[in-house]
Amino acid sequence: MVKEQITSYAQNKVTTAPPEKLVLMLYEEALNFIAQAKQALEAGNLAKTNYFLGCSQKILNELRASLNFEAGEIAFNLERIYEYLNFRLMQANVKKDAKVLTEVVELLTEIKGAWAKSACKLSS
Repeated sequence: MVKEQITSYAQNKVTTAPPEKLVLMLYEEALNFIAQAKQALEAGNLAKTNYFLGCSQKILNELRASLNFEAGEIAFNLERIYEYLNFRLMQANVKKDAKVLTEVVELLTEIKGAWAKSACKLSS
């Protein structure tokens, strides 16, 4: 019962969120998956590492697919950044390198912060 309520709450949160908030939610979820992948990697659980990195890559692919290239150069820049982050996640997975995950987290956190500032300006 409680699990169903939580699922319902999460679905409602997503379906009622404005687009700029959805992007922030995706950034947060990608960062969460990367953190879980890093923990799994450090614990030696390669199956979970692979799973969580795959989840974060799917989110980056969704972010990339949602870009509006009519918005100008920023969309093309974000596309290149998302491609780079995806590539680095693949490298981290193949090489089992937590340092690469730290790099990705730092970059994604910066992008999330910039997006949050611009989303705040849009909503005011």
